[in-house]
Amino acid sequence: MSIKPIKPGEIQDIKNAIIPDTIIGCVNELLLKNWNGERATFKQNELLEIILLKDTTLTGQKLMKEHLLDFEDIYRSQGWVVEYDKPGYNEEYEAYFVFKKKGKA
Repeated sequence: MSIKPIKPGEIQDIKNAIIPDTIIGCVNELLLKNWNGERATFKQNELLEIILLKDTTLTGQKLMKEHLLDFEDIYRSQGWVVEYDKPGYNEEYEAYFVFKKKGKA
């Protein structure tokens, strides 16, 4: 067999590998821009705007459909605590990300 099945432990690494460098670069840009010494907070729409300006091959629909904004585990593996909050049923606010250094909860 030339193609091997994916092992459960490999799925996240494979998913992380398909996230375009543009997205990681845009997240890094927003981290630098919003870092206050303890945390960085930015809205998902702000991230989308920057990504779509920098990479015209991407669309909002593609980003969502292919889960290309699911980058949290990449940053967690680098020592960040990453929180993502989006409105639930009957709530109205913009989805946002919060990044903190590990140990700074």
